[in-house]
Amino acid sequence: AERADELLGALDAEDARTVRELMAYPEDVAGGMMTTSYVALDAHLTAQETIDTLRRIAPPAEEIYYLYVVDEGGRLSGVISLRDLIVAPPTTRLSELIADRGEVVHVQVEMPRDEVIEIIDKYNLLAVPVTDDDGRLVGVITVDDALAAALPEERRRLLGVRL
Repeated sequence: AERADELLGALDAEDARTVRELMAYPEDVAGGMMTTSYVALDAHLTAQETIDTLRRIAPPAEEIYYLYVVDEGGRLSGVISLRDLIVAPPTTRLSELIADRGEVVHVQVEMPRDEVIEIIDKYNLLAVPVTDDDGRLVGVITVDDALAAALPEERRRLLGVRL
């Protein structure tokens, strides 16, 4: 605990808060597997405004497998692929792009690891959004992170799996 406090003290306040929140979740549930580095966008943005925003913030590649559309309260409204965004007419709102897509595949923050992995596998996802009990987007689990959680490091090494 002292070492954790020491390490957290070396982080800036925002990063330390994020790490503390993530540490509160057991390793074997979605919250313990997720990252809080993802791109969440307002449903009212147009395709062009979204592209401009992505250029400006220049997120790392692993953060933009998908773009997560949220409402004013941060609740997950939909998911858009980069392909869908790029081919959309520039004035199309994200809310229009996610309309008629049905239920958004996501996992609850307390969902057990095995169920999370089943969902990622069932829908062949590169990443799955994680929501709290109120439907607010709180994180994302990438397929790499799910695999790392599912297979211990030694077993991945023996199988020749690299992440």
